[in-house]
Amino acid sequence: VEHDWHGGGRKAEFLHEFARAACGKFSVVLTPDANRAHFNHVHIDIGKYHLCGMRRADGTLPTGLDKIMAESGEGNDDEAVADTGN
Repeated sequence: VEHDWHGGGRKAEFLHEFARAACGKFSVVLTPDANRAHFNHVHIDIGKYHLCGMRRADGTLPTGLDKIMAESGEGNDDEAVADTGN
């Protein structure tokens, strides 16, 4: 994810398709588009929020992304950190 999300080609296409598909199955999907804390992974969970944190075809992010991420504790964008699974 870290090396291929923002690149072109088949690997990037696969990662974006994976994230789009996950958005249809899980409540929250956060990608490197969402914030720097997710630079190297795709965060997927079944929390109380509903958010697909990846750029739309027009290049914009979902409305309310910042608010939902702040409320869920995912909004701290001070440094890039890997998800520990905790």
